[in-house]
Amino acid sequence: RQWPIPGNFTFSDSSYAFLIGLQFDTVTLCYILALPFLVLSINEFLRGQSKVIIKGVYIFLFCALSIALGIIVSNIPYFLHFFSPLSNVAFLWADNPGYSIQMILQEKTFLVYSIPLILLIIIEYFFIRKQYRQLMQKYDTQKIIYKNPTRIKSLYFLFGIIILFTGVRGRLSGKTPIQPGSAFF
Repeated sequence: RQWPIPGNFTFSDSSYAFLIGLQFDTVTLCYILALPFLVLSINEFLRGQSKVIIKGVYIFLFCALSIALGIIVSNIPYFLHFFSPLSNVAFLWADNPGYSIQMILQEKTFLVYSIPLILLIIIEYFFIRKQYRQLMQKYDTQKIIYKNPTRIKSLYFLFGIIILFTGVRGRLSGKTPIQPGSAFF
């Protein structure tokens, strides 16, 4: 198959396309991270030591990031087959997962993309588990003494909100937030 890329497509065009993709992935990641950030911040401000909340955030992050990785990786064969990016149309089959899985497994070329997906999910699992264990060890080995006053916690919270808000916007400039139409140039 011939890629639907014009012959005058330069390295700077490829770099620009990569940066746009990075912006969209950052927006997605910030939306996923917003809920755990708020839950953990509220837990910290209320001086809660709830291991259940931290375990819930751990499970949420693993599941949400695994689903996001699956969608990102599946976009590659989808684009190669249909010459268009993955859209909500592809998810119309979500109510019949057996049929969708059968379609994917019957196309042997799609299985090549499952290897990087599995490796990425394993790496993600070990990274999140390591962070979770370090946090739980901190809770287990010492009763957390609140040395940080509320002002410092507030500054951390404000800094985190600014980063998340900027990531959700997808841009640093004063233009409008990133929109699907921004992906075309």
